[in-house]
Amino acid sequence: MTSEALKNYKFIIPSCLTLDEQSEFADLVLPDAIYLEKLETLPNKLNWSHTGQTGYFYWGIRQPIVKPVRESRDWGDVLVELADRMGFLGDVCQSMNKHFNLKDAYRLDPSQKYTLEEINDRKLKSKFGDNKGLEWFKNNGFMSLKRKVDEMYPFIGAS
Repeated sequence: MTSEALKNYKFIIPSCLTLDEQSEFADLVLPDAIYLEKLETLPNKLNWSHTGQTGYFYWGIRQPIVKPVRESRDWGDVLVELADRMGFLGDVCQSMNKHFNLKDAYRLDPSQKYTLEEINDRKLKSKFGDNKGLEWFKNNGFMSLKRKVDEMYPFIGAS
């Protein structure tokens, strides 16, 4: 039962869009910004559900159109701030380098604090090159890449 499992935690702090049954067990609730209030790079991550009909991959960003309401913040900003204050931001930077597979020129320096915009700019440039950073995507919205045949039909030949 969820309620019994949550009792095992000493302190619970969720980042929530809405209050729900699990947040009722929280000691502190941090209001998360909704998708209209925050930047997200590559929101349509490639997965098996994307159709191969167009013959292209589409990469884009989601840009904020309104400011966050009251005290809500993007959970990524909160995590970076907490990691910095608690002294393990360097470990978080190293983890992001690995998770985002950042190329050497764009790797995060563990001794430096970055904004989410800076991190996202590095993610995009690492994936698409120097001339396709966050500013390029803000101005252009998305880019498309021609798919190879095996990328359009990944399950053909799979057993």
